[in-house]
Amino acid sequence: MKKISFIILYLSGFMCFAQELSGVVTDGLNKQPIPGAKIELKELNLATYSKADGTFSLTGEWPDQLDLEVSMATYQTKNISITCCDFIELSLEPDPHNMQEIMVRVERRELQGSATQKTDYIELDRLGVISPLTITEALTQIDGVQMASYGPLNSKPVIRGMQGMRVVTFLNGMRINNQQWGGDHGLGISQAGMESAEVIKGPMSLIYTGDATGGLLYLKDGSFAPQNSFSVDVNTQFETVNLGTQNSIIYKQSGKKLRFSAAGIYSSYADYMLPNRLFLSDSRMLDMGGKFKLGYNSGKWNLELNYLYSNSRVGIPGHTHDISPSAESFMIDYQDRDESLPYQKIQNHFGNLKATYFVDAKNKMEFFVNHGFNNLAEHGEKIFTPEIDMYLNSSSAQARHHWNPNKRLQVLSGVQTILESNVNGSRAEAELIQDSDQFDIGAYSSLSYDLKGLKLNAVARYDLRQVRSADFSEDYPNFNAAIGIRKQWKGASTKDISAHVSSGTRAPHLSELLSDGVHHGTVRYELGDRNLKSERFVQFDLNYEFVNEHFSLMVNPYATYSTDYIQLAQLDSIIDGMDVYKYAAKDAVLLYGIEARAHYHPHFAHRLHFESGYSNTFGRDIGIAQEGEDLYFMPQARLRSNVRIELSKNKAFGFASLIVQHNYFFSQDRVGPLETATDEYHLLQLGCQMKWDGNWPVQFSFGVRNALNERYINHMSNLKSLGLTEPGRSFYFNLKWSIEGKNQSNK
Repeated sequence: MKKISFIILYLSGFMCFAQELSGVVTDGLNKQPIPGAKIELKELNLATYSKADGTFSLTGEWPDQLDLEVSMATYQTKNISITCCDFIELSLEPDPHNMQEIMVRVERRELQGSATQKTDYIELDRLGVISPLTITEALTQIDGVQMASYGPLNSKPVIRGMQGMRVVTFLNGMRINNQQWGGDHGLGISQAGMESAEVIKGPMSLIYTGDATGGLLYLKDGSFAPQNSFSVDVNTQFETVNLGTQNSIIYKQSGKKLRFSAAGIYSSYADYMLPNRLFLSDSRMLDMGGKFKLGYNSGKWNLELNYLYSNSRVGIPGHTHDISPSAESFMIDYQDRDESLPYQKIQNHFGNLKATYFVDAKNKMEFFVNHGFNNLAEHGEKIFTPEIDMYLNSSSAQARHHWNPNKRLQVLSGVQTILESNVNGSRAEAELIQDSDQFDIGAYSSLSYDLKGLKLNAVARYDLRQVRSADFSEDYPNFNAAIGIRKQWKGASTKDISAHVSSGTRAPHLSELLSDGVHHGTVRYELGDRNLKSERFVQFDLNYEFVNEHFSLMVNPYATYSTDYIQLAQLDSIIDGMDVYKYAAKDAVLLYGIEARAHYHPHFAHRLHFESGYSNTFGRDIGIAQEGEDLYFMPQARLRSNVRIELSKNKAFGFASLIVQHNYFFSQDRVGPLETATDEYHLLQLGCQMKWDGNWPVQFSFGVRNALNERYINHMSNLKSLGLTEPGRSFYFNLKWSIEGKNQSNK
């Protein structure tokens, strides 16, 4: 009996049962209450908002000690460790560099494991003033990130010159494997209901995967409704350039323990207008889908279930069997959105369960079980018979342990497995990649230590990949490590410097090994190479930041050395009337560049912000055979400049903000063999946002993209070889309407 009593007493020290966590949020300068601040228990995905008097409260069951995050536009986000059920007085400091709508920050958020990592963070749900069409377009607000496209709606991120399978995407903790190997395959994820995106550049994300050699993209859906409340968010957007419309409705409801949300998504786009006022044939798209999320927490356990479904039909512009096509042959004088050949049909199902178990105040366990299904069908000339019909099933599991014995030391260890099965449908006319299986297993450990303000981090990881098909079998064992150091000096101004050395290894993908057929989406014949080895990378990264009350500066040079670097290179031959491309490895390559960002907020004009960012990446073949050659598909250097004015602050109704954004893309003449140069161009965007902060808040944004109707070609566009330009001038309108209320049972 004494033993039982002792156990009960011991466990009660780590938990609070049905108690209240409450506090108040105030302005650090004038001590006035801050209404509408978000208070979130990050580990439980549980949030609430401060009331008109700045007070807040949360009730429920949770561990004795948790991390609390408090955020509010125009204020510095605060992260603190709290003890259960204490009354908390929170003071937020104004942040003049926080641009509210274009929030690109360098900090640790959802991505875990290292206090030395440089993470770019952007709040997708606060980009209304510029209203990006896709997640990828939103990510281009980050310096060093551009996009490869097959039209404006079918794109994927390019990070420091690397894309495709070198950039790994996670959604709510689940790795998304949806056939990103093709240049014509976008992310396949709608931004509706998405809260934030984080980017780690280069192979520094070893606690998530060892093959994110270009970078890692972490997407997170929005939080649940505040405790004991519900909300309905309605969002609609219209574009003139393609008569496109994006529509979503999201319903959320939360009790004390149980929370859920559901979303419906519908988007439709016609062929987009070119600067010459003609239209690009088959650049249309239709997308329908939905999301469901369920959360439950009780004591030491926190559970979260996510499900996403999408069904898209994406046109394939530039599809032809003509050896020497002209750009004019793809231009039409009318605009249509009806189903028309050629097109892709893409269906995705993603589901994952995350369980968190709080052992005690120093130990936490996380478990992930995920499954993804993707069907890609490419229709070239027949509606009912696809030329390619591929099914990808991906199942994964992960377990990891967090150990924080004291405030200085953090240890994170884990294991993960992924099983992928690629199967060709029986109705397809041909096969691009034969039936095959891929199995991955990995183990990692990360140690972070704070030595009197000097932060250190070391990570080690081992992976084994097995690839199997009817006539091919190969194993790819890999070991990687990373070391980081960071020092910060605080005073009237803050100086922050960090340095990282990391390695990464990417085993060749099924497409790079086994491709042998016509890829209709990219209009070429693709050949794999079964003798390819794993790519190996070593990256050196140095980051310096300076911040004071009115000015901030960031400078980030980097260099990446790689051996056995795989690229799809064009051969001087034709099969089935199409150019032949073959995956081949380069002995050694060097990618290097610089990213810089400055932000000025003048003392005499508190509502005015000037921001400028520059990024440039160089890629060179330094192997013996082709030493000195430039690499294919290197993005153009870019200078991004914003001028933003906060028009109304703390007003219930009025103009909220106005932005003028200018992007200058330098000419790109550093090109690989058989690749052509790209001219410089300017892009100007104007945007304005109005708001009404009533009981049912409304935000209305409008603006114009490519305001000068510039005729330009993105160097990373798959349509570049055809001489097809990007969209012309486009006016956009975005409306977001929210309904919020308390649950009936709590009135």
